[in-house]
Amino acid sequence: MSALTLLFSESNTRFLCEVQRDKANAFEAALADVPHAQVGEVAANSRLQITDRDRKTALIDADIAALKKAWQKPLAW
Repeated sequence: MSALTLLFSESNTRFLCEVQRDKANAFEAALADVPHAQVGEVAANSRLQITDRDRKTALIDADIAALKKAWQKPLAW
């Protein structure tokens, strides 16, 4: 699947799970017979960074505060 499909193809049969890094291998092993993909990781910086599956091609690199401001702007009457 492409990165866009992984990120935005939502249905009732897709779930987003947060797994501790040290338990990722066990989690993926438990899902061995189920299609799955890692779509990201939590970072210490204040940016939303989304890359293609090669982890080299940036799809999104934006400051979280700027994203929040843009999201709230239509509500700031």
